[in-house]
Amino acid sequence: MKHIKKEQFIWDFQNKEIIPSCYENVFFNNTTYKNELSLANKEKIVYVSLVPSYINYTLVNQEDYNQKKIQHIGKDGAGILIDGNYTTDTYLQKFTSKKLRINLKRGKTRLEESFNIKYECNFGSITADKYNFLLSELRIMLEKRFKEKNIENMFLKEWDLHTTNLYSLINTKKASLFVIYSDEKPISITINNHILNSILYSKTNAFDTDYSKFGLGQIDNYILLDWCLKNNYHFLDLGFGILEYKKKWCNLFYNYEYHLYTKKGSLTASSIALMESFKIKFKNNLKIFKIDKVLQSIKFIFKKTPIEKNNSSPVETLEVKTKSDEINDDFLKNINIKNKKFKALRQPIYNYLYNSKLHVDTIETYEVTNQKNTYIVKAEEDIIKIKVLSYES
Repeated sequence: MKHIKKEQFIWDFQNKEIIPSCYENVFFNNTTYKNELSLANKEKIVYVSLVPSYINYTLVNQEDYNQKKIQHIGKDGAGILIDGNYTTDTYLQKFTSKKLRINLKRGKTRLEESFNIKYECNFGSITADKYNFLLSELRIMLEKRFKEKNIENMFLKEWDLHTTNLYSLINTKKASLFVIYSDEKPISITINNHILNSILYSKTNAFDTDYSKFGLGQIDNYILLDWCLKNNYHFLDLGFGILEYKKKWCNLFYNYEYHLYTKKGSLTASSIALMESFKIKFKNNLKIFKIDKVLQSIKFIFKKTPIEKNNSSPVETLEVKTKSDEINDDFLKNINIKNKKFKALRQPIYNYLYNSKLHVDTIETYEVTNQKNTYIVKAEEDIIKIKVLSYES
């Protein structure tokens, strides 16, 4: 529309490390970031959408404009503000519960006790082959997780939008891939944007749900926070949504705002701004009364495709026996649970490893050839019998 200069703050800031040209400076956590791309405003209205409330700023020729802020209803976020001289442990001690700290330490210790774990940060350098491999693994894990939840994932829906320039961004230190490996298999991957060498924005993460007992999501947060502290970052932004796990970790909660700047003394600018303000408030009212959620649900029902049958059949029984029990070795066939055919066995076996504090290399798994869908795991002290409902290879 004529007379309006529209800029989108959050996308440019978090994904391109660019401050909208209408802002001369941005202030955050006692640090000033000068915008080298700032331009004098000639328009009667400057309209900036989705400005996070933790940011302060100065508009170019700000004295010529009146400002109006309108909160964006239904979009908020959370993160970890690093405003002191913390170590990872001292931050956790100050801002998180004893229960979280105990569960985090137990999960990380037992993960490392049970598997050959390696942590990796791809930041500033990554080969095309490794990049393509990790993106493929990330997509598989996201699809599996949200298929199990039977809900839509926006990152998957907008996959090309979020990944088109990611390879270049990693190699120019504008983005990173944090990875946890079990042997050579990625079991957790996080995509992050790096903003002005100060803010790490966790864009999305996915983990192998076979390892869910170990709390990989909590371990991911620990790794990200530790990296930020060691690299003098000011803020770890965990992104949209005040989810339960974020409440346990975060010390800063924020919302997003629309900013309307109108040229002082311009009746035209005031009139157009009034219309824009009405549109924003109308959309907000739809969200307040959850009308938008109803419309989305109806849309999702009509778009929804039948759920594919999950080849990983659920475990029907898991029985722990002692080694004194009779097991006829003549009917045992050694198998490798890394084989896709036996993927339904992994989670119950990994859960057992968590509880028993054993390493995966110390157990042996067998198919019972004279009993349908029945398997035996031989551990140091126990024999575990697992029966699944059915298998489809």
